Amino acid sequence: MACPGDRALQNSVTQGNLDQQAFRRSRSLIVGIALIGCAFLGWRGPTMLRFAGLQDEDCYAIPGLTILENGIPRLPHLPSRNLDSPYYRSDEAAYLEPPLYFYVQALFYSILPDIYGTARLISAIAGIVILFSMARLAVLCDMTVPAALWGAGLFMMSRWFYFNATQARPDTLCSAFGLLTILATEAWIRTRHRKWLITAGALIGFGGLTHPFALVYAVQMAGWTALTERGWQRLFVPATLAVVAIFVACLWLPLILFLPDVFAIQFQNQFLHSRGGSIFVRSLWPWQSIAFHVGFLWPHINPWQFCLALLGPVFCIWHGQREHNALLKTVGWLSISGAFLLCILVGAHHPVFGYFSYPSALAFIGVGYAIDHMLSWISTKFRFGRVMAYTLAVCLVVSMLMGSGIRVTAAYLQNWNNVSFNGPRFAHDLLRLLPEDATYLVDEEFTLDFIRDGRKTIAFRAIIEGSLPESTPYDYRIEGRSTDRYFRGRNWDDTLEWTVGEPSEPHGIYARIHRRHQ
Repeated sequence: MACPGDRALQNSVTQGNLDQQAFRRSRSLIVGIALIGCAFLGWRGPTMLRFAGLQDEDCYAIPGLTILENGIPRLPHLPSRNLDSPYYRSDEAAYLEPPLYFYVQALFYSILPDIYGTARLISAIAGIVILFSMARLAVLCDMTVPAALWGAGLFMMSRWFYFNATQARPDTLCSAFGLLTILATEAWIRTRHRKWLITAGALIGFGGLTHPFALVYAVQMAGWTALTERGWQRLFVPATLAVVAIFVACLWLPLILFLPDVFAIQFQNQFLHSRGGSIFVRSLWPWQSIAFHVGFLWPHINPWQFCLALLGPVFCIWHGQREHNALLKTVGWLSISGAFLLCILVGAHHPVFGYFSYPSALAFIGVGYAIDHMLSWISTKFRFGRVMAYTLAVCLVVSMLMGSGIRVTAAYLQNWNNVSFNGPRFAHDLLRLLPEDATYLVDEEFTLDFIRDGRKTIAFRAIIEGSLPESTPYDYRIEGRSTDRYFRGRNWDDTLEWTVGEPSEPHGIYARIHRRHQ
């Protein structure tokens, strides 16, 4: 019979072995995600830093500059006085989106060059935070390290992720706050340490200061905590989340009180309009909204990656039920409900690809789990199972290259010294050709560069979207690829003077300079 001292020693050795295994597992996970993050930056970095302005970046990349001037996020190139426009008096203060992303942007501009690439770095860093959060959540669901890395790695390659994580938009940062909120809420449920509950509420608040779609995970966390509590705690815990979140979101108040009437008009026109019908009606009959967003996402994401995102939560729920894994089931339901709530909140009037990076990240946790199970099963089931599993793994990775932008990246690397593949340098050379005292109507590809250079700038969208009258005077119109893509058939009262760059090059940068008729 073993004496108590022997049992204590044996327990100590066993605990030490478990600690060593946990340490090695954590180290493998961190190293793996770090490598995935480095692969993402190495792959996307050249284009992210060198692209000219992309869709909507003429709005999202500008306020950081004006914050450095007077502390107020503004859109000086959108001086609208149209009461029906979301840009109403946005040259004085911009309330179209909550301001946290813009203040982070100002911090980046104060350290790094004020170019589009710097604004995009915020999304890239937020994207890496999402990858780390996915891996951590996967491990908490009792997945293996390979399963966690499969989910994060395939998501990094997917179109669900890379568009949003390489553009100057608040979507990815808001999604990152959502994943961190889930981790904090899970820690509260597991440990009952109140600091995690407060942290979760604060993260919801910071998400709300970044983008209104944070309401999605605010609703989800309230529901999750209510379902896991008993008695009066069912109300107290969600209420605590709400109070902390609202307290943090109130950091926007000083800016709102600066021009409350402008805030009311911009916010009404941007978020409280009647397009798409009422939220109540959409909640009762959501199919039109769901069909609308699926109709845009299916071709944009591509059918294969769209179906992968459907597989993930289904596998989480099925396997979680089978293994009595409550957190795994919760991840599946959070993914499904997140996509559903996004469809309901946005309605059938505006495609929003970036918002879906939040539920799709949760879905790919399940994708990684399914792939790890499948490869393990193949490895042990068949005679040449390891070879078959390796071949299938390679095929999965290769399949994610469809629509991944690899040809664009290759074109930028092959033309590294070509000014038409270097947005900041192209804009610098273009500005040197133009008079400093003129007024410019500028495409979104060059708006940031013209404003940074102190030129009198009017955004192309200001006239296209009716924020400014068509009679608004300008001297030159700077037209780029996005103009050709969206507004080729529109007539203007100006004449083409010359072209910089080569429009026939499918991936390069070019500009057509038009002079207005006098």
